Amino acid sequence: GCPHGVVLFFFLMIRRPPRSTLFPYTTLFRSLIILGLSFQELKLFDQAIDAFKKAAAIDENSAAAYSALGLAYCAQGKVDDAHEQYLILKEIDSELAGDLLKEIKNSSLARE
Repeated sequence: GCPHGVVLFFFLMIRRPPRSTLFPYTTLFRSLIILGLSFQELKLFDQAIDAFKKAAAIDENSAAAYSALGLAYCAQGKVDDAHEQYLILKEIDSELAGDLLKEIKNSSLARE
């Protein structure tokens, strides 16, 4: 499956903070990402996906949300859903999109 790196996402959130201009939404966004990562570490992928979707709804330009969502789908073996997140992510951050695509391909190969 796809690796889950809490450290990666904390780094990502510092490197590319959400573009939300209202502080409460920024705080909510970060809380949802952290909640999703926590669920993901516990292998509660449905809950993680729900948290990441809510974060993406708050900041539609967040590479962190779409990358995390793609990796969560990948961990569940939902390659088509992960690829949808890749398509969104490549418009926001081509480097992270490339990383996600590698994970999707690795996940697909592992399942064959």
